[in-house]
Amino acid sequence: MAALSLAGCANWRQNETEPVVTHKAESVQTLHHRTDALVMSSRFVTIRPPESIAKSAERLSAEATLDGMADQESESRPSGDSFQPDSWDTIWNWVDETVVDAGDRRRLLDNGLRVGLVKDRQKVDQLLAEMTPPSDLINDFMEQTEVATDVSGLSGAFPVRWAERTELWVRRADSKTRTVLARIDGQTVGRTLDAPQPLFALEANPTSMAGQIRLTFRPEIQHGPMKRSFTPSKAAVRMEQRRDAWSLAENQWDVRLGEGDVLIVAPTRTTQALGKAMLTQQTADQQTFHTVVLLTLDRIP
Repeated sequence: MAALSLAGCANWRQNETEPVVTHKAESVQTLHHRTDALVMSSRFVTIRPPESIAKSAERLSAEATLDGMADQESESRPSGDSFQPDSWDTIWNWVDETVVDAGDRRRLLDNGLRVGLVKDRQKVDQLLAEMTPPSDLINDFMEQTEVATDVSGLSGAFPVRWAERTELWVRRADSKTRTVLARIDGQTVGRTLDAPQPLFALEANPTSMAGQIRLTFRPEIQHGPMKRSFTPSKAAVRMEQRRDAWSLAENQWDVRLGEGDVLIVAPTRTTQALGKAMLTQQTADQQTFHTVVLLTLDRIP
């Protein structure tokens, strides 16, 4: 894996009846000239699974102890004791998770998802950087050609219009048939889907407080072939294209954001259910990593 974040083509769709299109990411400066829409930007960060980092640290500590290189404090502490928090635990000290309703937070955790408002962007960026995989020339090249990971080319700026659906894709479409699990009302529900592609359907609405919006997230898994239909109108016949979708309204949540706020959406330490389906990825060399999404509200019109 190469870079901490990748800017390229932002994948989003403004209306669910439009065909799926990969839009070239516009700069925030360009989008600021559009007075009819909010401007948001997404940044996808690839990190090593926290558990694998912890196990590597334990193994190195055990090897150092066997070699007689550990200091007295290390020798007196059992291997695997989390005496000091790791980077993943520390990140959440700089995130306010209470911006999400308590009931919604429980449902998110049950689905392997954590969401919160970043309190210190510099600290969070630093800690995420400590968890990124080491880069090498081969993966650097593959990343640039957008074949290395499931999130290559997804970062970028995009408009969000009031009270309209905007799709934020969090992975590229899988080429295979997969079984996707979700936790709904305390029960595990699974569906086998052809070429699944997870996304968050976003909807922004104003609040009674000036300079603040309510942003709603609904997890969704699109799957199967593109289907075409024709809808007659007075002027003409409109062609519509869409894939089937597993819409998980039961796991919908919303947050209130102000201009400049940064929201973090991440899988839990041990991935499960929707967190595993939506925010884990596999590289071209078959390594598994976690995906952290940072969403910034750049402008409110």
